[in-house]
Amino acid sequence: MYYRNHCFPYMSPGWGSTSDYIVLSDGDTWDVAMFSNWSFYSSGGAFTRFDKDEYNARPGMEMTISSQAYGTTFEGSDFYPFSNLDVFLYNDKWEQIEQYKEAADGKSTFSFTAPTEEGTYYLVGMDPNRTIPKDDSGGTNYAKIAPATAILNVAADAELERPFQSISVNGTKLNAKNISYEGIVTLGSEDNEEFKNVYEEIPKYHVIVPEGTESVDITYNEGVDIYHADATAYGYETDLAVDVVSSATIRSVTLKNSYKANSDGTQTVTTPVTRYIRNADGTAMAVTLESSSTNNFRPVALFTFEYAKADTKPDVIYGDVNGDGIINSTDAAIVYRSVNGRYTLTDSQKLSADVNGDGAVNSTDAALIYRYTNGKMSKFPAES
Repeated sequence: MYYRNHCFPYMSPGWGSTSDYIVLSDGDTWDVAMFSNWSFYSSGGAFTRFDKDEYNARPGMEMTISSQAYGTTFEGSDFYPFSNLDVFLYNDKWEQIEQYKEAADGKSTFSFTAPTEEGTYYLVGMDPNRTIPKDDSGGTNYAKIAPATAILNVAADAELERPFQSISVNGTKLNAKNISYEGIVTLGSEDNEEFKNVYEEIPKYHVIVPEGTESVDITYNEGVDIYHADATAYGYETDLAVDVVSSATIRSVTLKNSYKANSDGTQTVTTPVTRYIRNADGTAMAVTLESSSTNNFRPVALFTFEYAKADTKPDVIYGDVNGDGIINSTDAAIVYRSVNGRYTLTDSQKLSADVNGDGAVNSTDAALIYRYTNGKMSKFPAES
């Protein structure tokens, strides 16, 4: 059974398809499940997934995730909480490490501790009846639940939940590849007798904006704590070295007429750019909003900026990771090996491998290169 984005591929309302024809789009997840229970569609079977296809975690971090399912009939359906899965953790060699959840516990939301060693791991949720031998049930007890799968990336500086949704210039959202996550930093003001807080693990982002941009509108997620008074937002600025790894001193800044609460619960803050352009030597002054006293005025996220180079294109051939002038399955395999920690990409290879232009190299890029080599697409998203 083939299924798309973890659910049954309806051709139109009331009509289902297995392998007749299924229309795909860039970025789709394509699943294949094999059922030993031929009545899976009417005997409690399900297409399953986790609430994310990919998770980021710090070593030893406590995590809580959910498993969900989609109906297998032609009737209208939607994802719903699903508990009937045994969930296991595998390493990058697909060796089973431990079991995180048993189907018998009846829980669709469960918690576990991420591995203490950095690397790429895989979560797999399986049908608890997957090993039942042939019996007299006529097959009704055989496997009928398609597995749920997800990638788990564990790194000391892994990006956790991004606090903002988008960054816009004059009402136009910047492309994802213009926004880069650059790890975490420690901020504090220990030299100030009245303010001695030290804040650890503050996420840092670098943003490429059009030449001449004076400010950007950053829309933060619902629930992000931003210290403000009416339209005035409060924050900090700091001087950053090229590779800041230790505590940097912060200074208070006031952003007048910058804060707006949106009807959907998000918050948009107009943030100055010119003062925080990164220098040619890599040093920069960075800016961040601060949270309220409830969160001890903790910085939200640091930003530095860079003006896009006019009329220039990167000297890169997307997909040609090994630089032999040919885009083929070898390039995709190199990306997979790098994702699994078995190959270290050079800076130029990272540019070629980031074929979807999101600023990161992961299994999605490898899959897109495979699609390109198989004639399923004529150009990569990063070339659009």
